[in-house]
Amino acid sequence: MWHATRLRWRERPGSRGDRRTIEVGEPGLMSLHSIAAGSFARLLADEVRKGAEVIAPAIVNGRPCWRRTTAEALESGPLDLGPARASEPIKALFFPPRGEVSRFFGEDSRPDLPDRILVGARQCDLAALRILDFVFLEGPFKDPFYAARRGKTLVISADCNEPYETCFCTAVEGQPYATKGYDLNLSDDGSTLLFETGSVQGDRFVEEHRVAFGRADETARRVRDEARKVIANQIEARAKERQLEPAGGLRHVTRGREEHEVWDARAKDCVECGACNFACPTCHCFYLLDVESGGGVRRFADWDACLYPKFARVAGGANPRPRRAQRLLNRLEKKFSFFCDTTDALACTGCGRCVEACAGKIDIRDMLKELVR
Repeated sequence: MWHATRLRWRERPGSRGDRRTIEVGEPGLMSLHSIAAGSFARLLADEVRKGAEVIAPAIVNGRPCWRRTTAEALESGPLDLGPARASEPIKALFFPPRGEVSRFFGEDSRPDLPDRILVGARQCDLAALRILDFVFLEGPFKDPFYAARRGKTLVISADCNEPYETCFCTAVEGQPYATKGYDLNLSDDGSTLLFETGSVQGDRFVEEHRVAFGRADETARRVRDEARKVIANQIEARAKERQLEPAGGLRHVTRGREEHEVWDARAKDCVECGACNFACPTCHCFYLLDVESGGGVRRFADWDACLYPKFARVAGGANPRPRRAQRLLNRLEKKFSFFCDTTDALACTGCGRCVEACAGKIDIRDMLKELVR
């Protein structure tokens, strides 16, 4: 079956320290296939009837938002995946805002997870999944809930067709299309979908539906690649306008700048709401909460936010980061330095969600511009 995703670690050749990279499933054949948009929607409807969950963007107030869809909705017409990434990060589908982790003094029964097909993830979310995989699957203890959701999900990514003003993926070593981390990637020319397989699971999915898929030729690949260049150039041009392409890149941009004036200046506008953390596809901090229920106790893992005043408080009441400026520095230091050292990857994917979510109108792009001057 296509859903038998395997998660495994391998050492990165030539890396130093404990840097590792996650491989989701096994590399596929990277073969190209085509299918009519309506036929693909009907194919997904058949999967729903077989018991799978299909999660895809639905347009809400003009922007794509993640929703579980039905067979009837899929059969009503082709999917509208939106111009670019969804408003919410896909991390909530693997690491929910509140997830039950255990029960005490009562019955502990949980329904089996269904097979899931996630359609329309963008490159900025796939890059974030590589960070989350490191956090929840690396080391002697692996989060069994995260691992189960990852293993049950077939990831079908999609190219961005029209980036938002807040997108800046090319400034953080990304691009508006996926090159890895997917089972299948689709490119939409308006009528026909071009699919590229990226894993054995993706190859298997296409093989199971070979009647619906046709083989695409190299001309289709060239047309797709040209369309990708156009979108990437648009984002690069905006990044250059904001001076976000320093010669040395943005890795370790916070190092040696702990006393920079930007932290105090921007912290004045922060209202400590945590929206940037929750909207960010790579933020993963959580706390454990015990709740009495039905004569027993249920334990939940709830999202936490490093911008909260009491986030870093320890036993006895001491707080190593009592000032907002310190917490703002900590947030960017983790994304632009810490993960570069531990995983050889930036933990900012340039999705721009934090810019849209911030009640204080703090723009991470402006902060980065000031830091690289």
